[in-house]
Amino acid sequence: MAFQVNSDLALADLRELATFGACGQGVERRMWTPADVQSRRWLQRKMAEAGLEAHIDAVGNVVGRTNHKRRVVIGSHTDTVPKGGWLDGALGVITGLAIARALQTQKPDLPIGVEVVSFADEEGYFAPFLGSKVAAGFITVKAALTTKNSLGETLAACIQGSELATQNAWRIDPSHHVAFLELHIEQGPVLDAHQIALGVVTHIVGIRQDRVTFVGSANHAGTTPMNMRADAAAALFDFATEWRRQCAAMGSPTAVWNVGHAILEPNAHNVVASRALGTCQYRDIEEETLQRCGLLLRESAEAAARRNQCSWSIERQLEIQPTPMSPGLVDICERACRTLGHSFRRMPSGAGHDAMIIGRVIPAGMLFVPSKGGISHSTDEDTPAESLARGMQALASAFEQVSRLQ
Repeated sequence: MAFQVNSDLALADLRELATFGACGQGVERRMWTPADVQSRRWLQRKMAEAGLEAHIDAVGNVVGRTNHKRRVVIGSHTDTVPKGGWLDGALGVITGLAIARALQTQKPDLPIGVEVVSFADEEGYFAPFLGSKVAAGFITVKAALTTKNSLGETLAACIQGSELATQNAWRIDPSHHVAFLELHIEQGPVLDAHQIALGVVTHIVGIRQDRVTFVGSANHAGTTPMNMRADAAAALFDFATEWRRQCAAMGSPTAVWNVGHAILEPNAHNVVASRALGTCQYRDIEEETLQRCGLLLRESAEAAARRNQCSWSIERQLEIQPTPMSPGLVDICERACRTLGHSFRRMPSGAGHDAMIIGRVIPAGMLFVPSKGGISHSTDEDTPAESLARGMQALASAFEQVSRLQ
């Protein structure tokens, strides 16, 4: 007999979790703010009530496990972006809790158990994927505690006095952890637009973020002839247009790029800008494409600076490698969709997830449910209850298949 996840109870948990940091129809729960701390205490209690051995580790990862020597890790994150949605990350954590409950009550004798986790700071208030990077062994607790939020506070200072975290870091151990599974909203429009029930994730994109700076010379915008200007703003606009054109000419069906943040100095309507900064982010599932985008960025910046009589520089701010999901788990997730009779689509994830970090240490697989209107990272984020329930049951089916293979 297959697991039957209690989706009604899980949806009630999701709605209760959304009360911590409620912001209109959404949630604002940055890492280690009061709302986040309260939600982590709540989650630890929920795990304990479900019969799990639960604790919060040195950086804020909330972990609850069944009493099995070998376990499938299931989870995501419960921190949010400012004015974020109620499902982003939270869905994966509560689904893990629901599967753990089903295992405890319906098939407690299975040789493979469940370890549910809410990773700390996936959204990067202190550092992106901080909790999963500590868990995977890519950064030390000591390094994590020195990271700072936008207010200049260190993680160590925020943790101090909270009486929340333990001294030890939870770590992924391949000798005990056989796989990682994550359910998430798509955060894009594809499934919703095509009325597809579930997405089977094949890859998670790599991400590069570079800050491009142009330096010119401030001068009166009314009296300085156009051909005698060293206009940093013009260089930035010129660069952004050319880089977009060059990236589009590559023809990659999965690459995306964006200049989403700009600063002009002195930022006055009647002054030629002396300095202009643009933050550029580009993503793809292929490392070669990311390298090509980066090369085009440098070439476009150099040409724009030359045309506008400015100097230029580039600073790398973020570099995350593309991560393929485990082919075996991709097949298992697809089989779960077929078994339950749901439509599905194999697809890459254009957003980063903890699975891309954990997937470098143990096999990882992901399923998507649709995002209503393709909206995420917004208080308007939503997914119908029936879609959430389908995703929960599909991930439970995938877990059962994994447990039978071990």
